[in-house]
Amino acid sequence: MAIQIIKQPSTDLINPAYNDSYISFNSTIANDFKAEIIIDGTQLFTIYPDLQGNYLLNLKPLVKGKYEGFEDLNTDNDDTNGRNIDGVLKSLRVNITVFNNVSVDTIELSYDFSRSVKQVGEDIYDNNLQVLSASVNGIDYNLTYFEGYPFTVDILKVEDDATLQVRNINTSTVSAPIFSIKDSSFRFYIDDSISNWTNNNYLGLPDTLNKLEILEDGQSKTNLNLLKIEPKCGVYLKWFNNQGGFNYWLFDEFYKSSIDTSTLSTIGRNTFNNVGEGIIAPTRLIGKQGSKQLNLKTRVDSKEQRVIESLYTSPLVQMYSATEPFQSGQWIDVTTKSKLETNNKPMKNKISVTIELPESILPTL
Repeated sequence: MAIQIIKQPSTDLINPAYNDSYISFNSTIANDFKAEIIIDGTQLFTIYPDLQGNYLLNLKPLVKGKYEGFEDLNTDNDDTNGRNIDGVLKSLRVNITVFNNVSVDTIELSYDFSRSVKQVGEDIYDNNLQVLSASVNGIDYNLTYFEGYPFTVDILKVEDDATLQVRNINTSTVSAPIFSIKDSSFRFYIDDSISNWTNNNYLGLPDTLNKLEILEDGQSKTNLNLLKIEPKCGVYLKWFNNQGGFNYWLFDEFYKSSIDTSTLSTIGRNTFNNVGEGIIAPTRLIGKQGSKQLNLKTRVDSKEQRVIESLYTSPLVQMYSATEPFQSGQWIDVTTKSKLETNNKPMKNKISVTIELPESILPTL
């Protein structure tokens, strides 16, 4: 007797949590009529076969429930240039037991997931040191870094006791090693708005296109073309991307702004005055509500566009409160209200995005 797996998520690669992940199976025991599913040893539910005797289970709702939204849980760099981070990878243990009237059949399966989603035509890459950003192959990446503003690069998975280093091919220098202390995702803290890799002498990054290699135990695993932009003013955005990491972009310093307001309800009032004693309006406004919108602009090339596209569909977008480099600020949740329009000509595209700041705090009755 055996449970036969017809299809399932990958058991070798890390699956995207926000895509469907179906398990289809049947059993060789005769006249089976139900299957009990136990998730991670605690969550129990029952499913039933179709007319052909096959069972179908989608793990997506179960995996999504393991994540606590899309917030960045690892903003504090702990005064390090890189460290292990939590909140990206999750494992799911699935115990399946099939029943008939006299016997049972059992199998246990295990799958790994990341806080990500894939689009039609996109593959799951097998490079454990892939950067959590857009790529065409899971090995080569292009990012833009604006000096003087917080900037991080997240890596999908490193093993316990692995040694990570970064080589700058431009300058032929290699960073000091950073040691992984557990199996988890990893984050390089390149700039915290005050200190960065250049001024703390971890790895010099000239104001140009830096061709970097990310090394694991001395072996090159990932190529990162990092374009460093010299310090300048602007509106700095951060957003959760489809790969489960965070991207950043500095929009132009000058922008258009508007304030939308609406009236709250009114309350009645009566001063009991006769005509001639001064008639006043019978109602009084409780107050108003309002929010501010900023229309931001920038220019991007085709590689930068690939990265910035996810801003328009991201469930979490934040604006940095400081608009000058090398200033400590706070991340403020905002929403985007624009569509992305570009062309495929080999030139810089001028793009814009409208963000809405949190509702203003106004005086009300």
